[in-house]
Amino acid sequence: MVYSVGKAIREINSKKINHSYFLSGNDCFLQDFFIKNLFNKVSDNTQIRYLNLEEDNDQRIILDELSSLSLFSKKTIYVLRNFKKLSLKDKSFVVKYFDNPSLDNIIIFINDDFYYKNKFLDSISKKSIKIDVRTPFQNKIREWVEFYIKINHLNFDSQIIDEIINCYHDDISNIINELEKISLFTNDTYVPYDELYKIDSSNRNIRFWQLQDALGKKDVLSAINYLNELLLNGYSGIPIIINIFVFYKALMLKNVVADYSTNYNGLNKIINSKLQSYLYYYSYDELSNIFIAIKNIDELSKTTSLKHKNIIFLFITKVCKNYYV
Repeated sequence: MVYSVGKAIREINSKKINHSYFLSGNDCFLQDFFIKNLFNKVSDNTQIRYLNLEEDNDQRIILDELSSLSLFSKKTIYVLRNFKKLSLKDKSFVVKYFDNPSLDNIIIFINDDFYYKNKFLDSISKKSIKIDVRTPFQNKIREWVEFYIKINHLNFDSQIIDEIINCYHDDISNIINELEKISLFTNDTYVPYDELYKIDSSNRNIRFWQLQDALGKKDVLSAINYLNELLLNGYSGIPIIINIFVFYKALMLKNVVADYSTNYNGLNKIINSKLQSYLYYYSYDELSNIFIAIKNIDELSKTTSLKHKNIIFLFITKVCKNYYV
């Protein structure tokens, strides 16, 4: 049976603590979230040790400590990664250890590749509580974010949560980090949406909407600067292209549909409020040509070795210099 992180934590909260857990999946947030919750529920004198079994010294530590008897009871949580370098003899010892595990030890095995299987992993997972720590599906990301906000007594305008999730997609760790930075910056119990604009402006923490705004006004210098900032902050070309497409799709619909609704169009409140003003710079024919250009960009990014930065840079320059008019 494979547990979800939520179910495993509920059992821990009800004092059902196992001697071993096998975490399978590579979502760092869920791994850390489970480990911290377990640590907080075990006795006060518990220590936690993180060991990388690719290191010979860490191998010696875990093997020595599992095989030794201590006169003084001290509960220890061992978090173990990278088991491949263990010898067959040592793997056999670890499996056999679970026939009579110490009550003072809790072992957490972390296997980042959910689909990787071998005899050793199969053996220890059967002797452990197995927990799925893969990144949740998109419809579950917000549930995890809201749960984290609730237990940490944070309070944000729902539009802020939507925008941060839209920026970081399925990376829960980055979503949480961004929300915590916003909370620390404002130092308020409640963070309204308008504060996000002030924080972005003062911290130079560039978001997609700022690039969209510069494109809407055909401000070439700002658009190129925002593109560079996004790339330096770790964004790849594909999500940038997607957000450019979402912007021009909304602009086109605003142009052709008299009663166009901005609800759920993928743009934030600031950009939606400016759509009509952006239309001053664009004609229907120009927007049609831009759509063709975006389609070509998408194909080039997937079928050639050209750098995304260069492709998008050229597109931005052409848009702002009225090439597609």
